Amino acid sequence: MTVDTLVDCEGSVRAGAVVVLGDVVVHGLQVADPDVVYVSDHDPGQASATRRRFLGELADEEVDVIVSHFHGTGRFERSGKGFRWAVE
Repeated sequence: MTVDTLVDCEGSVRAGAVVVLGDVVVHGLQVADPDVVYVSDHDPGQASATRRRFLGELADEEVDVIVSHFHGTGRFERSGKGFRWAVE
């Protein structure tokens, strides 16, 4: 079996139909509100814009995601002004 892998310099790895996120999102509060700042967000504006873009793309694509700081495999879904983590 062959799996194509794409590594994105902004914090994700796409391996076939699954995306693995590193520190793009580190807490569930950042899913509900991507503007929530984490201590490691060196540029808070850029960090929240990156979260919104990544989570939006992943929600729209309905792709399976593994988040290094979350349990299990799930998907992001749009919810209000933010998103929600739907575990499978």
